[in-house]
Order: sequence, then structure tokens, then C-alpha cells
Amino acid sequence: MNKNQINDTVKKWQVILGLQNWDIIVSVKKNDKKPKVKFITAMTTESYPDYCIAKIRAERPKMVEEQDVVHELVHVLLSEVTEYAYPQARDKRKWFDYLEERVVSQLTQVILRLYGK
Repeated sequence: MNKNQINDTVKKWQVILGLQNWDIIVSVKKNDKKPKVKFITAMTTESYPDYCIAKIRAERPKMVEEQDVVHELVHVLLSEVTEYAYPQARDKRKWFDYLEERVVSQLTQVILRLYGK
């Protein structure tokens, strides 16, 4: 996807997921060379739930699909919980990261099935 397509997809799913009150800023990394590894993150998200601001970065824009956008927006949706939980999980950060990704991935699949994607 290019930046405009990613922005349009974010706006569409922002409404569906009830995140209209969030200011979601999308940036796209310019260097989009094909990775040499089998798995690579297509997008990343930083959320500031206190201010309803999120920054979504397309690390590999050519690899981005609609499900990647939904996945990142689910991170935003859950960010208030995860931002609180991170300090509580100091000694178990790796485990908490794993659990967060699993929950977000599962919710993404449920949401996409509900919307026929």
C-alpha cells in the first residue's frame, strides 16, 4: 500500500473500531527493500492513551495489508490497558509482549471475520 491507501484504510477502520476521537498519525518508511528474513514487522504503533494520540509507522509499506492496519488499530484500542500493565509486569515484560501480540492477533481475526474480510 502507499501512504494514501494506508491513511484511507486507517480512517475506515478507525470509525468501525470506535476510535474517531483518536488523532492517528501515519508515517511511511521510505526504504522498502525486500527483507532477507522470513518474518518481518510491516507496521509498528506507539500509543499515548492519556491524549488519544497514536503514531502508526509502516516499516514495510509494500507489505502492508488491511489486516495489518486493523492489527495496529487493535493495539491502539487496547493501549490504555497495556500502558497501565507494562509497569506492573516489569519482570515479565517479554511474556507480556507475547500475550499482547496473541490477544491483538486473535481479536484482529475475529473483527475481520465479522466484517467479511
